[in-house]
Amino acid sequence: MEFNAIWTKEKNNKLRQLIKEGKSIDFIKEYFGEDLKYHPKKKYNSGGSILPYDVYQKISKNINEIIINPEETYYIVSTTKSDIYKNKYDRILTFEYDNVNYVIVFMFFVINNIETYNIIFTTEKQWNEYKKQIFDYSKKGYVTDDEHNNLSNIISKELNKLYSVLKRLSWCLLDFYKTNLSNSILSIGETENLTKIELYRNIIKNSFENFEETKEIDNGNLYFLYKIN
Repeated sequence: MEFNAIWTKEKNNKLRQLIKEGKSIDFIKEYFGEDLKYHPKKKYNSGGSILPYDVYQKISKNINEIIINPEETYYIVSTTKSDIYKNKYDRILTFEYDNVNYVIVFMFFVINNIETYNIIFTTEKQWNEYKKQIFDYSKKGYVTDDEHNNLSNIISKELNKLYSVLKRLSWCLLDFYKTNLSNSILSIGETENLTKIELYRNIIKNSFENFEETKEIDNGNLYFLYKIN
């Protein structure tokens, strides 16, 4: 196999290791991001994740040192009925950056009888895919564990121009919470991508001056809850 400046022998060895460990295709795509496009044999033909391997490594090692300064951003707010809870509503913020539309979803979600707004951040394209998929699953009246994991993978893909986008996310999060959700409890659900969840926790830390973080386990899933003071 002929390697190149982006797809190196070291990355290929890492890919082989992940395959040997039984990692899923979605995990591999998310791990290598756009770099996977440069695989000499076009293996997996990455088209979802956008976080390159070297950036992934840097974030993994320095996650607690990343400081995200909120940057003022224009956003549009819409309200939609909850797919889970009757007479409850989700709030969706949409903003544009570098010709890409992003969404921040405050999804009403009950964790161990605690009412929260679960934060989801993804591209508008991925959000629409998520909504279509959950609609298809709901037709039969239930969602299997594999289907739940599939939904999580759709909205957990990393985002291009990471830091610039996250600065805007931080500002929207802070501004909308102050004006619309004051005293509400926010939550973040953990995924297999531990770097992503730590990054999101860091966004909360950088967005709000005073907050209390607690952990809850509901149906075997770990959630981080935030009471903003």
